Amino acid sequence: MSLRNLVVLTWISIFYFSRAGPAASVRIYYEVNHSKNIVQAVSQKFKIPLGVSHFPKELRIVPRKYVYGVGNLVFQAEHSSGGHFAAHECPEELVGDLRKMFGKKGPAYGVVPGKDGY
Repeated sequence: MSLRNLVVLTWISIFYFSRAGPAASVRIYYEVNHSKNIVQAVSQKFKIPLGVSHFPKELRIVPRKYVYGVGNLVFQAEHSSGGHFAAHECPEELVGDLRKMFGKKGPAYGVVPGKDGY
């Protein structure tokens, strides 16, 4: 199995087998659409470390001030290719970001109690 297929299957599994099920991927859209102040509402929700990977062909480019105003932002990465389906389009870059964020010297290392990195 290729790395690309493995990444796609992993993302599908995260959403499908989580407690929220397939609805897990749409919860953030509900939160944003039902909020009077998007930045304030989102920043109040994120108490855990947050990482953001920016891809130039994303369907909707979020203004950087929104990203900076969101809770506990500990990691950001800019990429020269990829878009909304980055896990399929450029999985190596996305996996690299996850390793940088959660790896032993990453800003979110140890965020899960009892777990020792990836």
